[in-house]
Amino acid sequence: MPASPINKLKSFFQHPNLISVLIITGLYFLSRVLGFGRTIVTYQNLTRLEADLLSNADKIPNIIATIFLMGTIFSSVLPVVSRLEARSREEVNRYISIITVIIMSVLVVVLGLCWWQMDWMLELITSKEIIKQAYQAELWDMYLLTARLSLLIPFNFAIQAIGGVLLNFNKKFFIFSLAGTIANIGSIAGLYFTKGDFIKVAIGMITAVSVSSLLYLWACLKLKYNFKLNVLIPTKFISEVRAFGPELRQTIKVFLPRLLLIDGLVVANLIIGRIATSEGQTFAFETAASIQGTFLIIVSSLGMVFFPDLSRILNDKTLGVMVFWEHLSKYLKTAVLLGLFISLLSTFGSYWVMKLFELAGKGQNNADYIVLLAQISSFRLFFQAIKEILDKYMYAKEKQWAPMWLSIGGITGQIVVFAFLSIANLDAGIMAMLMLLTYYMVWCLLAVQVVSADYHRDLPEKYKIYNP
Repeated sequence: MPASPINKLKSFFQHPNLISVLIITGLYFLSRVLGFGRTIVTYQNLTRLEADLLSNADKIPNIIATIFLMGTIFSSVLPVVSRLEARSREEVNRYISIITVIIMSVLVVVLGLCWWQMDWMLELITSKEIIKQAYQAELWDMYLLTARLSLLIPFNFAIQAIGGVLLNFNKKFFIFSLAGTIANIGSIAGLYFTKGDFIKVAIGMITAVSVSSLLYLWACLKLKYNFKLNVLIPTKFISEVRAFGPELRQTIKVFLPRLLLIDGLVVANLIIGRIATSEGQTFAFETAASIQGTFLIIVSSLGMVFFPDLSRILNDKTLGVMVFWEHLSKYLKTAVLLGLFISLLSTFGSYWVMKLFELAGKGQNNADYIVLLAQISSFRLFFQAIKEILDKYMYAKEKQWAPMWLSIGGITGQIVVFAFLSIANLDAGIMAMLMLLTYYMVWCLLAVQVVSADYHRDLPEKYKIYNP
């Protein structure tokens, strides 16, 4: 007897994937709301120049975290964890312990060099006009120290990246999605109670991120994951490295090419910091991108939930290869429809989001400019929604070089557009937004070619006969 419509609806809302998506979406939305709250407090307590400097101060740490930790760790470690988990939890613990020691050791060297050379690096990513104004306002030393203190954040992101792999694999998304909310609360507290003291703002952010890291560790311990302290002994570490040689080699094969992956938003952020000609442009660009990001929440949640499914299906030898492609097709169609919807929503909704949070306080008068920037590249969300799913495809397939070439292709498109728009002498914020749109559009066009080629390789010969 077929199920009644009410029972079907009830079953739909009780589906584990849907529940996970709703949890992640709710927490991400809360994080975005608090992010706008942080923006409001920034406008109330800082001048345009101070807001721009604060926006720039954590760019170097964020680039390091993006390159070394976030997608890089996720894509190279999770597939190995998926295979080891099928053997034993103890092997996962030993493998994760080795990876943690390696990552932390690399970070100590990289961040130490950045601390030493931070003055030069800030001059590289900050426009001459803003540098001049910072010196005149006697803000440069505070700017420099804030940037150096922010280098502590990647250490916490390393813990969250490794812990996030374990939580994501087990579909424990609550703590995984709570990190942004906690970080924004710390930022707001730092801004609200310090009245523009950059150092205390940085300390507030670091404290909040550290709390998130502790929650990650607690959640992993509850799942019976634990760090093997004996790997800190050199002889034991070497022994474990030898024992997990094949797994580590596979991790490195996937990890190294991804060091060259740089997201288009990072590139656009760096360039606007360098070409900004007036106070407030850098902060306006980041606020507009944040408004757009609010509409991307659902698609990001889908990608996070679907990736473990794709990885499991791909590694399940009892299932045919076409089962994997059927699931990928379903997820991709969902992302395309949602991407189109949120792009239109961003185009027509940015004005009302801006009205809702009213960021034009204390003489900033940047609201119309921020809305314009948000609307100009709204359809980057359409391409970014597709990228969310195709990225997970690359991770599940453990693609080594394709992601790197896709990233290089997208950045090349950005540079070409930048060169063309520079001749036209457009506003810095508009240029940065058009560059952002170009990156995601080029990335998706190239990625479709990669996926299409893989699909035709997997397609059974008898199926090709009927579908030439």
